[in-house]
Amino acid sequence: MTLIEAVRTTIRRLHDSRRTEAAYVHWLRQFLRFHSGKPPRQMGAEEVTAFLDELAVARRTAASTQNQALCALLFLYKRVLDLQISRLEALERARRPEHLPSVLSRQETLTLLEHFVPPFRLIGELLYGNGLRLLETLSIRVNDVDLDRRQTSAVQRAVHDAGRAAELAKRATCRPFRQSFAPHLLEAGIDIRTIQTLLGHKDGRTTMIDIHIVDRGPLGVISPLDR
Repeated sequence: MTLIEAVRTTIRRLHDSRRTEAAYVHWLRQFLRFHSGKPPRQMGAEEVTAFLDELAVARRTAASTQNQALCALLFLYKRVLDLQISRLEALERARRPEHLPSVLSRQETLTLLEHFVPPFRLIGELLYGNGLRLLETLSIRVNDVDLDRRQTSAVQRAVHDAGRAAELAKRATCRPFRQSFAPHLLEAGIDIRTIQTLLGHKDGRTTMIDIHIVDRGPLGVISPLDR
């Protein structure tokens, strides 16, 4: 049995997904190619670190991509070869890009919803009105959606078409509906703890990411005396 076959057999025995199998096999081949086909049993932490540094520095891959390659190699050594490699303390970690959520204004949200057609208008309203994720929304019974495969492409296309019809300057996708839910509640005076509960966040820091981009400005502050 070849090394690739052994990896595939182990993954299937552990009932991991075919997507995981394809990803791990891909990174194993990349790892072997990087080291000119040298057998993994003759390599260890130094060679693994060199390969992952290549991904982070030379290829400038995303942090998630480097982490997937790391998981594939750890799987190879621990699960397939039954070998332990020392800690990768010298590993150069790929940087995670700073990303702020895209938030629509209340008027942009309503304009976008007005350009939806049934049944996608209802889906858009659920995304925005309840702060649901797209797959959470599709778990609700909606006609013309493949719930078994959980395929959301028709909805995404409808959002895109509605965005063009509404002539929004911002890119219209499903995610800003949920991301607009928290800021708009905060603007309406709802406290952060309640918003965290509604969004289902375990960590309040996640909620802060969703709402910290709200810019009320000095004119948005009401004096206690005025209240």
